[in-house]
Amino acid sequence: MTLLITPNEHRARIGLPRSTSTSIDGDLVESERGDRGASSAKGADVGINLTWLSPGVVGGTEEHAVQLLRGLASMPEMELDVNLYANKEFEQAYPDICQHWKIQTMPWPGWLNKLVPRPVAKVARVLFENSWLAAVTRRDSVVHHLGGSVPLVRRAAAIVTIHDLQPMDLPQNFSAPKRLWLRWLLPHSARSASRTLCPSNFTAKRVEDCLGADASTIEVVPYSCHDPAELPQNPVDATGANRQRQSEPRSGGGERSTDQLPDWMRSNLDLSANSGLDIEVDPFLLYPAIPYAHKRHIDIVETITLLAPEYPNLSVVFTGREGPETAALKDRAERLGVADRIHFLGRVPASQLDWLYRHALAVIFPSSYEGFGNPVLEAMARECPVIVSSAGSLPEVVGDAGLVVEVGNIAEYANAVTSLLETPRMARLLAAKARARFEEVDPGITAARTAAVYRDVLSSQVQA
Repeated sequence: MTLLITPNEHRARIGLPRSTSTSIDGDLVESERGDRGASSAKGADVGINLTWLSPGVVGGTEEHAVQLLRGLASMPEMELDVNLYANKEFEQAYPDICQHWKIQTMPWPGWLNKLVPRPVAKVARVLFENSWLAAVTRRDSVVHHLGGSVPLVRRAAAIVTIHDLQPMDLPQNFSAPKRLWLRWLLPHSARSASRTLCPSNFTAKRVEDCLGADASTIEVVPYSCHDPAELPQNPVDATGANRQRQSEPRSGGGERSTDQLPDWMRSNLDLSANSGLDIEVDPFLLYPAIPYAHKRHIDIVETITLLAPEYPNLSVVFTGREGPETAALKDRAERLGVADRIHFLGRVPASQLDWLYRHALAVIFPSSYEGFGNPVLEAMARECPVIVSSAGSLPEVVGDAGLVVEVGNIAEYANAVTSLLETPRMARLLAAKARARFEEVDPGITAARTAAVYRDVLSSQVQA
């Protein structure tokens, strides 16, 4: 099953005629909108609900939202008046986005988030969505709720992006109150929205089957990520020193940079004099994910253990903030005798993650559940080979540009890593395929498909 389909191709698959309402007459749009960024008595064409987005906390959904907004902002043919509704932290973290459109910030002091328990802050946010947000969006034509649910109280028509169905499929990841709340709210959201956007066919099918959503209202709009080719030629690491890129065969056959190990990484790696590891030269696997149980970091620890006798210099780097499984992972690595090969860097800035992608032997992604898997796309954008599990959307995202392994099969993971270490030609081929795969899903495509949905819903309102 391919991920990369247009809205009309999706409609054809479910037996609907092609949509011809992919744009709105320019005169009509102009008559209903004010100047960009100015108030209008009739509100915006599109409001975008970002009240849920706490920078650095919500993971891949933040990356998707940011890249989508930047993609929409760069569309010269956008011709829609857009209002953003967000918290103060978002406005501070992404001034480039907030300067492009009018933004209204939620009247919830950000400093309170540090004083009150996180569940209390979430309840407050839900209350604001059903009061303040309902009031300020009452004149907007449609509101896109990017956080996965539609508030109970609203005035405007709704579009919702549902990223996955973890509350249904992985209930153990949620507290009982949140699980019960989302099990009721998600079906309500899918049924009440004019359109439901999903990042993959896997998630779209789950939304249709589990939430009772009308298939004709579901659109597949894949995630995207920033094209690293647009980054500065000499990015600056955390020490402020420019890094000059050169190319030589990656350990395993792809292309890797030969710049020296940055100080930020050297200080984060526990490389004792007796470990025998030299990560500037020796191969390492990368897994950028918070250690939740379904992410299955333990599979990588077991894989490293299996390969250690034959490849004593192979190591793994984990990035992402600490999660429920972090302590257990460290304990397991100690008991297996591979703790010196497992490096926990925590959450790292984008420039540092970019360095890791470019130097890794491969990104290995053994997760047992994904609605999309944005780090896989980020790796492919940097010509980094990827090894993924067969779960959820991952095979759909990778296509033939990566190695797909049965969930939990440690021997297969070890074979996949060995093939990259021993067959440089395979690694080079996967690196080339990975970049080509990324180029099929860029922010421009994602933004264009989303804008087409906006116009379709707005056009339907005009016709009604």
